[in-house]
Amino acid sequence: MKTTFKLLLITLVFFSCKKEVPVPENCGFKKTHVVDINYNDTYKLPPVEFTVDYTDNLEINLPKEGKKNYNFVGFVSKENDKLIERIDIGSYKLTGITKDKIDESLSNLLESVQGLFEFSYKLKDIVAEQKTINGKKVYTFEAVGTEKFDENENPEEFLIRTTLHSKEKLSPNGLMVMQVASKNGPIQTHDDFATKGCTSYVYRTLRFE
Repeated sequence: MKTTFKLLLITLVFFSCKKEVPVPENCGFKKTHVVDINYNDTYKLPPVEFTVDYTDNLEINLPKEGKKNYNFVGFVSKENDKLIERIDIGSYKLTGITKDKIDESLSNLLESVQGLFEFSYKLKDIVAEQKTINGKKVYTFEAVGTEKFDENENPEEFLIRTTLHSKEKLSPNGLMVMQVASKNGPIQTHDDFATKGCTSYVYRTLRFE
């Protein structure tokens, strides 16, 4: 009986320590998006299963059925049809990875991220490194960009960040989380991507199944 009581007490303490991420102010109500094996089969996505929470003021972008997809889901906030902030959860795949080469492989992957953004943006202040975000070390690409088609004399600048995530460090399949934000919104620095705005809630609630 004493053993059962101790186990129950340990279980209660464990669950009480798991803090729920608070919903940001002025972002609406909490909703949940689940990516499981059926979802990935439907949209022909890589075998990565995870869950995120988001707020109902965000526009959700789903993959298209009937074609090969690489992005699992995206969330966007706009004001007067102008981008305020967005977060897209895509995929990456590593081949031939080993314990002594994984860091090199992830660093090389960050270099390819720059090329993805350079299709649409003129980039500056580029930094690719391993950073600690919300207490966790994450491979991170950061830059400031202006849209290539913006012909204004003073084009709007956007903050850009991509982070790499996987359930286990040596997993060949992982998530590439891309975030873009206008400096006219609540996100004013790259560090704000994980703490401010409505899309930070998506980032902070990402968990693997």
